[in-house]
Amino acid sequence: MTNHQLIIDALIKTGPMCDDCLSVQSNVKPRQTVNINCRSRSDLTRSKDQCPVCRSTKIVNRFSSKDELSKVIENRAATSISSPEQRVSSQINILRSEFLVESGFKESGEWLLNEGNIRLSSEPPTSSGVYAKVVNSEVVYIGVATKNLKQRLNFYRNPGNSQSTNIRLKAKIIEVLESGMSVEILIAMPKPGSWNGLPVDYVTGLEFALIERYQPTWNKKGVS
Repeated sequence: MTNHQLIIDALIKTGPMCDDCLSVQSNVKPRQTVNINCRSRSDLTRSKDQCPVCRSTKIVNRFSSKDELSKVIENRAATSISSPEQRVSSQINILRSEFLVESGFKESGEWLLNEGNIRLSSEPPTSSGVYAKVVNSEVVYIGVATKNLKQRLNFYRNPGNSQSTNIRLKAKIIEVLESGMSVEILIAMPKPGSWNGLPVDYVTGLEFALIERYQPTWNKKGVS
């Protein structure tokens, strides 16, 4: 693979990062080569920000828009996939946390280990809403709280014996935390709306649409 391909693949897999981290993730050396390649691409932007990987304030490389990322993924898949079945499956894009934030989702803390259990670093709102679990900038799960986000998220701490989804996801959260990575939470709280005088529930509609479109890896069989 060319240096261009290695760099783009690293950005698709890991998300935005500085030249130093991108050099490590893509295995493109020296760092100046990464700098030159990124500055030459029209589908990337470079701005001073906190690097999500090393947490240092540096020049961070990212795709200029979610449409540009989608084009890159689709073009890459089209050149490497031959069968119709594979082409269909390749249309499922990875959902990145930065795109949800750009679309109106808000950061709401992260999961932390707490003496063999888990806890949230901050209290979620008590209103209804959609929540996303994020690992390494990738949205791995989309869920919904039809009444109370705080109550729904706290169910993961002490799931009942019959709550198979909560039990399964708690185990995944602990596994990720014990590996040294973080599990961040994003939330959105759309207000109820209407269509031609009929009520519309944007909360459940948003959750369903995101799962249907992106099929996050922790959403078992596309269902939250």
